[in-house]
Amino acid sequence: MTEGTCKDGLQVKRLDRTRPPPGYTLTPSCGVWVADERGELIREDESFDDEASAIAAAWAHYEREHDPPGLVVWLDALAGDDVWWWGDENRNYGPEEREEADARAAAWAWYWRRVAVSLETEREEQVKVGEAWVDRRLLLADHEIWPRCLAWPDEQVAAVERWLAEGGELPEVLRA
Repeated sequence: MTEGTCKDGLQVKRLDRTRPPPGYTLTPSCGVWVADERGELIREDESFDDEASAIAAAWAHYEREHDPPGLVVWLDALAGDDVWWWGDENRNYGPEEREEADARAAAWAWYWRRVAVSLETEREEQVKVGEAWVDRRLLLADHEIWPRCLAWPDEQVAAVERWLAEGGELPEVLRA
């Protein structure tokens, strides 16, 4: 798990789905795996055949119960009891949802897409710049992608995803 610093100094964790979520532990027990959150089983009636299944169940439980790092889900009391929003600490981004679970799922989808983009920008890969081949990481050495990318709208994320897949001119959001 890595952390990045937002412009206001806030630390935002970049979580890793291949490891248990924060506060969760996995225990091998009699050939099966048990996942718990701070000592409480997340599924008392079920254990998991392998560690990957236990991690996946822990993440499913965690994402239902917690907001993503750097994002919040809240009920809009002025709009009525059935309007939920999600966004950053300043309450920017997401559209309204009718259910808390839907707002939280949308926030997690936003978060994980940006985690994937930030990890991909850090991967070692040669890209063609003019007539030369350069390690992509060198092009981005002066750009802190994580957690800045949490604030990027979908259009900017899509531009970076295209650039990562196809190459070409550096997207504007990465030149800033």
